[in-house]
Amino acid sequence: MSVIFKLIKTPTHFYIYDRSRNAILEIQEDEYSDFNKIEKGLINAEDLKILEKYQSHDFLMENSVEKIEHPCSKSIDHYLGNHLETLILQVTQKCNLRCEYCIYSGNYDNRSHSDLDMDYITAKKAIDLYLTSSNELDELSIGFYGGEPLINIGLVEKCVNYISGKVTGKYITYSLTTNGTLFNDKIVEYLVKNNFSIMISVDGSQKEHDEYRKFQNGKGSFEVIQKNLRKIKKKYPEFYQKITFNSVLNPKNNYGNIKGYFENDELIADSDVFTNVVESVDLTQDVKFTKEFKIINEFDYFKLYLFMLNKLDVEDISKLVLLKRKFIYERYNRIIKKNKLGSTCHHSGPCIPGTRRLFVNVQGNMYPCERVSESSPIMRIGDVNNGFNIPNIENLLNVGRITEDQCKNCWALLHCDQCAQKADGNDHLSKKLKIQHCPKSRKQAFFDLKEICILKEFGCTFER
Repeated sequence: MSVIFKLIKTPTHFYIYDRSRNAILEIQEDEYSDFNKIEKGLINAEDLKILEKYQSHDFLMENSVEKIEHPCSKSIDHYLGNHLETLILQVTQKCNLRCEYCIYSGNYDNRSHSDLDMDYITAKKAIDLYLTSSNELDELSIGFYGGEPLINIGLVEKCVNYISGKVTGKYITYSLTTNGTLFNDKIVEYLVKNNFSIMISVDGSQKEHDEYRKFQNGKGSFEVIQKNLRKIKKKYPEFYQKITFNSVLNPKNNYGNIKGYFENDELIADSDVFTNVVESVDLTQDVKFTKEFKIINEFDYFKLYLFMLNKLDVEDISKLVLLKRKFIYERYNRIIKKNKLGSTCHHSGPCIPGTRRLFVNVQGNMYPCERVSESSPIMRIGDVNNGFNIPNIENLLNVGRITEDQCKNCWALLHCDQCAQKADGNDHLSKKLKIQHCPKSRKQAFFDLKEICILKEFGCTFER
């Protein structure tokens, strides 16, 4: 008998995660001890009488997974033909900055900076494909990306005009991700007029930001961005309130300074800030942060938990961690459904490539999103001239097949965060690379489940 579970222990309670129902069950200490013997291989599951108690209620049933296949595999054509959510156009590969940790810096297995722009014909083909393939949606979302997209603002304007002339009866949102250095009066006026959502990359106070976000001459970009932000805020205060910021957390920087800047600076204190960790050149290795970072960051998360327990007000919570609450609630809501696992399943990492964030680069090649490598043939899911490469999309969607034996018997199957990017072997999906990420994925899954248990113990209702 193969019963797949994971034991979870807190200072005062004992739990078992049941993969067969994607559920967390509170158990007694003696039951925990017995299940622990199974987990360590000291006794067989069928020798444990307590199993009958749970199996009589359809919990902790024998492993039913016989095949690893994504549940959307048979619906790929429908989603690609009717349900593309967002189109992201790489209008240029040029950039006026040379950030050291940029994925196009040459330090990563991706393309490097180039002088290529997207032409209007390519952009129109991408837009036509998107408009044809999003007919089930009432809202359309088009993003402009680079390089630095404001370098090719002329193409952005042409695209908006083209879309406006083609679309009726649907709400359209435009977004643009920029380094914030090329704003001028004409550009800002245009973005305001067309109600763009703007995300600007800022890494903290001047010291931290200028360390890595530099112009090609080596000069930092912080002062230029600050000057532009002041002008926008003064002239267009309502538009400014909708600007969001993205910060790349680098372990070499002073996290206390970064946190203080985003929470107290007059230009950014009231704005939403999204953070992500700088990518390691070796994507199988964790980025190592300082002890100071861990202390400050963990205290911020502690205050977030107190807020979720109604012990603190939202004003007391760092904006750098507040977004995490949404993801905790989403995980909790998936677990409480206690759905039975069938014979065919796939781990939870992949989206249907291209349907959530279809990324089209300057040459017209299409990718699942803007985070994958443009230099990798296996990540290319088609082009604007020939449409989607369905076999390759199906292959990326079912990345779990390359580790089928491991996945079928993994307790963290339903909480795995691995998409095909983790298995990018350039011209193939690499089983070796994917397996290297498994320990980290299981560790995160265990933390997430234990986090829910502890919050529940202290009275969290998981209500927004």
